[in-house]
Amino acid sequence: MKNLKNIILAIFCLLTVNCSAQRMLTEVASMKGVSSVYIGKTMLKLAGASMSITGDQSAIDLSKLFKDLSSIEIISCEDKKMADKVEKKCKSILSKLPMEVITETTSDGQNVEISGVFDKEGRNLEILLISVTGNEEASFILLKGKIDIVTLNNAILID
Repeated sequence: MKNLKNIILAIFCLLTVNCSAQRMLTEVASMKGVSSVYIGKTMLKLAGASMSITGDQSAIDLSKLFKDLSSIEIISCEDKKMADKVEKKCKSILSKLPMEVITETTSDGQNVEISGVFDKEGRNLEILLISVTGNEEASFILLKGKIDIVTLNNAILID
């Protein structure tokens, strides 16, 4: 009986590690003054399915994008005292990834950076990060999964 309890405990620990590995910014999400949202694969598939029903081409392109995502994490801090700490912590966690800056812009003290981790072929992104920092606030949007660059481009193009 003791062995069975140990096996169940070991499985539970492995599942917990696996679930937390999916979320990269959990440590930041628990900081004071931080708002966070996590959207998992099931919810993304549901959102994609409902978007594909419309006749709007950009919604259809977004639905294609959503079906291949595994998660979205959003971290936001508007607390002037904590924004700098949140930015430093997020950047510290994400610095371990081989991020490539796609584009960056600065205006009136606010920095917007879009970066990503490309697959080996360079055709798809595995991670897309949009960060907005400065003006005493910090926001990070992290998309994980298979992100086709052409589909992403079609989804965000404005007619």
